[in-house]
This record gives sequence, C-alpha cells and structure tokens, in this order.
Amino acid sequence: MSGTPIFDEELNLDVSHVLNIPKSHPIITQYLSLEAVTDRYSRLKINDIAEVQAIANNKSGDEVWGKLQTFARYLCSEDWETYVLTNSFTKLLSRKNVKLTAYSVRKASSLSIFKSVRFASALFEHTLLYQGWKAQGVNFIEDQDLKRGLSFSEHENGHLLTIKWGLPGVWSKHHRNQAGVEDAIIKAMRRDLADQSFLWQQNKDRADTLPFLGMDGAKELPNFPHGLNDFSGYHTVAILTAAHLAPDRRKFHQELWGLAPSQIGTHLLSVYQAVMRSSLRKPQCTGPKTILIPDYATVKSLLDIFPGSRAVQLDVGLESSEVSRKRGRPRIHKDDAERLRAWRRKNQAKHQISDAIHMLVPRI
Repeated sequence: MSGTPIFDEELNLDVSHVLNIPKSHPIITQYLSLEAVTDRYSRLKINDIAEVQAIANNKSGDEVWGKLQTFARYLCSEDWETYVLTNSFTKLLSRKNVKLTAYSVRKASSLSIFKSVRFASALFEHTLLYQGWKAQGVNFIEDQDLKRGLSFSEHENGHLLTIKWGLPGVWSKHHRNQAGVEDAIIKAMRRDLADQSFLWQQNKDRADTLPFLGMDGAKELPNFPHGLNDFSGYHTVAILTAAHLAPDRRKFHQELWGLAPSQIGTHLLSVYQAVMRSSLRKPQCTGPKTILIPDYATVKSLLDIFPGSRAVQLDVGLESSEVSRKRGRPRIHKDDAERLRAWRRKNQAKHQISDAIHMLVPRI
C-alpha cells in the first residue's frame, strides 16, 4: 500500500488475556501447542486453524465461545503473536491451574503494507512499542524534515521548573498501599499547595477518594489527558498516579525482549502527559512552574527532559526504611545485554524487519 501514515500516539505493543476457564479450556486449548521462546515463556501455535477460526468468528452466537472469541481472534491474526508462561499453561492443561493468562504482541510486520510509517508521539523512545520493536531489530529513523517543522524540539524553559518529590525509590501501587505512605504523601502535598490553583491526578482505583477535598484551587485531570489544551492556565501539577505495568506483564516484557526496568517507561509517559497539560506546554509562558510527585526515581528522568530544572524534597515525615521493597527473582543471564543477545540469536531468522519505519519524537 502506498502512502506514509502518521500515528500521533503510540500503538499498543501488547494485549493481555485473562480467562477463568478451569473446566472449559479444552474448547480452545485442544487446538494449541507450545513453542518454547525463553526458559519461562512459550509462543502459542495453532494446530487446527479452521477450528480456532470458527471460535473467532462465532457465527452462531454461542455464549461460551463468546468468552473465548477475542482471544481466538488474536491467535488467528497474522499481525499478532501470543505468548504464555509455560509452567502456568501446562498446569492449566492438567487442571492444576484455573486461569489462562496470555499476552498477544503486535508484530512489526503488521505495518508492512505501508512503504514507511511515521510515529509522532511524545517521548516515543520511552514507549513499550519502541523498546519492544527495537529489541526485535526494527530500525527507527528520526525524520529530520518533520523535526525541522516543529515549533521546538526540546524544552527550553526547564530553568523555570521546580520538581518536588516525596520519597526515594519508585512509586508503585505496592508502595502506595503500604500503611501510612499515601497519606503522608498527600499531607505533604496539601501543605505545599495551600491557597494555590493546581492540577492533580490519581489512579482510577482511587476514584472514590478526594485527596485535595476542601482546596478550592484543585482541578482534577482525567486519567488519559493526552492532547487536551484546556488546562494550560495552571502552573502547578500534583501527581499521585502510579502507572507502571502490572508485575507479571512487566516480567514478560523484560524476559522476552531483554529489557531493563528503566526501559519500560509507562509511568514516566503517564506523568509527562499529565504535567504537559499545564503551562509547561507553552514556551511563551515564562513564569515559575511546579510539579509535585511522590518518588525520586521519576524526578531523575524529568530532570533530563526539562534541562535546567531543579529538584526539592518534600517533608513527608517518613524514613526511606519505612517503605520496603521486595526482592526480584535472580537473573537467568549475567546482564540485560546478554539476555538480549541470546534472544536475538534464537529469533534472528524469524524477525527480518524492513528499515523503512521512521520515527518522529516531538517534545511537546
């Protein structure tokens, strides 16, 4: 197909499937087999495409098939590959597990009908799509012509920005839910934001709470504020959102593509999109601006994105030792580079990707 489409937001790299089918799984699993990809994960292969396609189509409107229909469609699609945790899937077959958990991953070849493709989403290098496809050998090329047409390619008002943070480490739902931690962060933010007008954002699972109740200047941001221009009159943003991948999904991408945790930037992207609804998106606005976030890990990335900005710690009233962290599983490979080299050697023949995909990375 001729033409070069432009995607102004990232495409989803993956889709998760969680099906509670301890008894009925043979309806579809009898037509599937496993192809090992790593020590822990396998690709699902279809042994009888006609039977799985029938479930995907579900022309009779069968209600049981209806529960499996979306999963079957991804299995049958040439644009996606579906993976499972090998041990979990094997236990499901032997009735020692009740859930089927799978991840369908978008193949870069799904865009091969186009001569080239341009991505124009903010911080594109931090997206899961970029990291996953790059690990598979996709060659992204910065489009210099389009870049020259941008009003600016980096933030020049970083010296006007102060980033205030609460605790060292990474802000996650696990940390947030520890006794007293979220309350301490909110109290520190409320003290700092007294009598100010500000934007704020939190997770959907906290929708029934009002952390800034009684503060007349508080204005809540939607959870997906991408592209909204209605809030650019605000100069301060408070972020309570934790937008990291779920642990199982994160481990899947880390092991399959050899990604380090720092390469999976879903939380940073969420924070960036939220704070960029404020006057930070207006280069001509030269007044002071403030971001309040719970963790220092995000601060380090924001300092790079906004050159000249400074970081100040909030008085949260908690010692770092009060926020514990669980240890992860031991590495299979010596380091992430070795893991990635091993994956590429094993899959090189299966992932020959065109180098005609372009990349445009605006900073606004």
